[in-house]
Amino acid sequence: MATSCQLAGQRYASAGKFWHWIAVSGPYAHEDCEGGLALRNALITIALVSLLFTLPTAGQAKKPAADVTGTWKSEFDSQIGHQKYTFTFKQDGAKLTGKANSEVEDRKREAELMEGKVDGDAISFVEMLKIQDNDVRITYTGKLSADGNEIKFTREVGDFGKTDIVAKREKSDSAGKAIRIKAGSSEPVKDAEGNVWQAEKGIEGGQTIARPDIQIANTKSPDLYRSEHYSMDSFTWSVPNGKYLVKLHFAETFEGITGPGQRVFSFKVQGKEFKDFDPWVKSGGFCKAYIETVPVEVTDGKIKITFTPKVENPQICAIEIVPQ
Repeated sequence: MATSCQLAGQRYASAGKFWHWIAVSGPYAHEDCEGGLALRNALITIALVSLLFTLPTAGQAKKPAADVTGTWKSEFDSQIGHQKYTFTFKQDGAKLTGKANSEVEDRKREAELMEGKVDGDAISFVEMLKIQDNDVRITYTGKLSADGNEIKFTREVGDFGKTDIVAKREKSDSAGKAIRIKAGSSEPVKDAEGNVWQAEKGIEGGQTIARPDIQIANTKSPDLYRSEHYSMDSFTWSVPNGKYLVKLHFAETFEGITGPGQRVFSFKVQGKEFKDFDPWVKSGGFCKAYIETVPVEVTDGKIKITFTPKVENPQICAIEIVPQ
C-alpha cells in the first residue's frame, strides 16, 4: 500500500508543481519520511544552483564582436545602376565611425558614417545622401559572419526601398606576413636570411642611437643590434585580430653598462608583464644578442608594448610580429 508521503508526492507532481511540492508539501518535507528534511534541503540546493547557471548575470555586458576596423568592399545593383562601395571602419568599443566611398559609373561620392554601433555581431550605421537639397538617410543594419570577414547588410534608402548587400573585409598587406621593425634605424635593414626589416615606426618617446662598428655575438644578423631605441614609452602596431608571436630583440651595447643590474626595466606585451628585465643577464654579457618570444592573441586590432624604467633606461634593438 502506498504511504501518505508517496500519495502526497503523486498528487503534487501530477499537478505540475514539482519544486513547490519538494519545498513545501512533498514527501521529504514530512519528518515521518526517512531522512525527510535533510534530503529535501539537498534537492532544493540542487534546484537553486541549476537555476543560477541558467540565468544571466545581473548587469553582465554583451561582449563586442571581433573588431571590424579596416576596409570593407561591396558591389550591388540598385535603381541608379551598379554601385561599388568601399567602407572604411574604425571601431572603438561599441562605437563605430568611418567613411563610405561610392562609385556609380563615372560618379563618385564620399560620406561620413553616423550613428555607428557594434553590439555583439550586430553592425549598424547611417550614411547621409543629398538629393536636390534634401537629406536622405541610408541606414545599414547587418550581422558579422562567424569568421569576421563578411557582413550581410540590409540597406534602406529613406522611403525609396531596401536592398540586401554583402560587404567583405579587405585583407591587410600585413595579413599572413611577418612584420619586422628595426629600432633606431632610419633605413631598412636586411638580415642574414634575406628578410627586410622596416625603418623604425610605431615607437613613442625616447631617443635612438647607432653603433655601426660594434661586434655582436649570438646572432648571424649583427646589423639588427647595431642601433637601438632607448628611454621609450611604448610601441603600437595595427594588425588583424588573431594569434601572433611577438619577438623582442635586445643586446646591451652601451659602454656605460659593465655588468648585471645596471640596466633593469619592465615591459608588457598585450598585458603580459616581464618584470625586472636585464638585457645583460638574459643575453649573458656585453654585445650579445637575445630574443624574448611572446605568444599573444589580438582582439582589438593592435599590438601594444609598454616599457617602464627601473635602473637606467629601457632599450630595444628590433621588434618582430609573426602571425600564427
